[in-house]
Amino acid sequence: MALTLRFMVAVSCLGAMGCAPVIDYSAPPGFVEAEADWQSQHYKGKDSLGLRVTVYDNVDGGTLDYWSNDLETKLQARGYALEGSSPLQAKNDVPGQRYDFRLEREGDEAMFLSVGLFVTDDYRYVTQLAGRQVEYAGVSSRVAELFQRLEPGGCKAGKTSVCR
Repeated sequence: MALTLRFMVAVSCLGAMGCAPVIDYSAPPGFVEAEADWQSQHYKGKDSLGLRVTVYDNVDGGTLDYWSNDLETKLQARGYALEGSSPLQAKNDVPGQRYDFRLEREGDEAMFLSVGLFVTDDYRYVTQLAGRQVEYAGVSSRVAELFQRLEPGGCKAGKTSVCR
């Protein structure tokens, strides 16, 4: 009886783990993994460069356009200036959007923040590359490649999909 109960608990735990989002991303060349958990991974590059991949639950009505607008509005309210945006496509063909921001505060060194956003039926994946503005020139040509390495999960077959 006790063995059967333990087996059932173990199977339940494994089944629950299968429901959690999976971040399919590994440290790109020039970066090392600094921290990781079930929801995010953080990589450290040289100098002040940091790369983070985070996954959040999506909600009904949460499309790429919806979350893009939310992201732009929140970052601009915090003082980030949008310098450009362009479409992205993940490694597994999920469409996304890239945003490049600059942050300048009096008395501080200028910073950059590039964000890649991918939205599926179940999840939102946010990739962020940040550092000092003087380092951006050395990494700017790699930003799209760094973001497009991601393979977002959570597209549902048969559902009106935001994955397109």
